[in-house]
Amino acid sequence: MKSKRQRLLTLLLALLLITFGGSLMAQTVPSGAAPGEEKKQEKGMVAYESFEGSSNSDGQVMDLNSTLGYNFNKYFGVDVGVPIYFVRAATTTSTSGQRSANGLGNFYTDLRLNLRNPLVNYTTTIIGSAPTGDTSKGLSNGRATVNWNNHFDRDIARLTPFLNIGVGNTVQDTRLFKRPFITLGKVASFELGTDIDIWKSLSFTASAYDLQPWGQQRVFSRVHHSGSASGGASPRGRVFENAGETVGSADLVRDHGFSAGLSFNPLPHTSVDAGYTRSVRFGLDTISFGVGFDLSPLFRHHGRP
Repeated sequence: MKSKRQRLLTLLLALLLITFGGSLMAQTVPSGAAPGEEKKQEKGMVAYESFEGSSNSDGQVMDLNSTLGYNFNKYFGVDVGVPIYFVRAATTTSTSGQRSANGLGNFYTDLRLNLRNPLVNYTTTIIGSAPTGDTSKGLSNGRATVNWNNHFDRDIARLTPFLNIGVGNTVQDTRLFKRPFITLGKVASFELGTDIDIWKSLSFTASAYDLQPWGQQRVFSRVHHSGSASGGASPRGRVFENAGETVGSADLVRDHGFSAGLSFNPLPHTSVDAGYTRSVRFGLDTISFGVGFDLSPLFRHHGRP
């Protein structure tokens, strides 16, 4: 298994050098822009509202996420937000201790830097969160978290290859994978993929990901609430199906897999997503959906001279 992961990491680095070779120049790309959309940046307030969810054999994890931010200029911006979670455990999990819960998640804030150039676009983001969610409901890990994410992409005709590299003290959800657990512990994340413009406002995304944690890890289940464990055995490593909290080695969190999805912009400032993720380590097949609304135009004043 180690040799496979080492080969994957080597491939990621090699493709980074081949695809994104060249110098960075200070031009901007906004975070959260839809694939294939003309990327513009305006100074002022930004706002985004989304409802996303994932479903697999462990149940459903959904969240209503509200984000408010400000672009200081074409390079720097800051955001704050908070999710509200809706979790439903499936009957296929352990019958004693199933969890279904609603509630506030962790308040978060981020600082982002956007750079854009014909050779490579780069966005770096530092995200911090406060433990405002209820740990007893599996909506928080009970600690402040910090993650540093780096996104590279390049436009090549209808293709936009991308690479994401991150490091922090918790595993972050993605728009195509709301995990049935949250973690606390050091972890590095890698994702390599491409966006493909299919037709007008329709695009396709495919990617592979790898999680490399180290040191002690804590896993907090979103779908099971009773008891705690210390690195206990579980089929396919799914400790989050047997205990509300599990403490153990990095193997509790280590994972790799792939995702594929479609994005559609049926109306201006509106996006609809649907996708599939396969977690190879945990043997989980997850389908996801998302609806997003860019509310930034509400804060902009048109018609000024």
